[in-house]
Amino acid sequence: MPPEDRIRIQEELDAMFDRGQVKKREGKYEYVEIRPVIQRLNDVLGYSGWSFKVTSTAETNLTLMVWGEMTVHTNDQDATRMQCGRKAIAFKKNSDVPLDIGNDWKSATSDCIKKCATLFGVGLYLSDDEYQPDTRENNPSPPRDTTSGSKKSPPAEDTPDSIGALKTAAFELEKNVLRLTGETRIVMRERVLGSKNLPDTENGLMDYQAKLTDLLKEGGSA
Repeated sequence: MPPEDRIRIQEELDAMFDRGQVKKREGKYEYVEIRPVIQRLNDVLGYSGWSFKVTSTAETNLTLMVWGEMTVHTNDQDATRMQCGRKAIAFKKNSDVPLDIGNDWKSATSDCIKKCATLFGVGLYLSDDEYQPDTRENNPSPPRDTTSGSKKSPPAEDTPDSIGALKTAAFELEKNVLRLTGETRIVMRERVLGSKNLPDTENGLMDYQAKLTDLLKEGGSA
């Protein structure tokens, strides 16, 4: 596989999820459910581009554990990562009888898949100590002061969440353009951007999205 394809795949796997796909648990702990993780793997690698298998399981009185391995298949080599998922058994009220042990095993397996996927970069940023969750819904920005005449407010700083959302939107637009042009992603980026990497600022990404939109209107030709 050419180096540019590896770079493109890693960028797409690493991309942040839409805010609506990110759930919150235990205060600041954020995570994504299994569906968008599988969708990300399918979109980036293709249905035959990755596989997962359970290698072993274990059960205690309170917890189910699933060990598994995920393999990413490329033209020239395969890469495999292993992890362990777990799920606390849910019991019927005031009873030691499991509520739905089959569903608990499914959840433990899903947890294992997600943890394996993080080793390839999918959702890895959510476990980064420097990652700051978006709290704007709970803490809205104060209204702008419009009484200061010609004085302008300083521009808002780019945030990881906004950049991640813009990159995700750019990926989707790129897919539509590539269907028209038949190019590789890297070739198209170098043609449109003069670079094989996406911009790392909000303005740069929005400008790129505008260019991609124009390409779609023009049938893919610059």
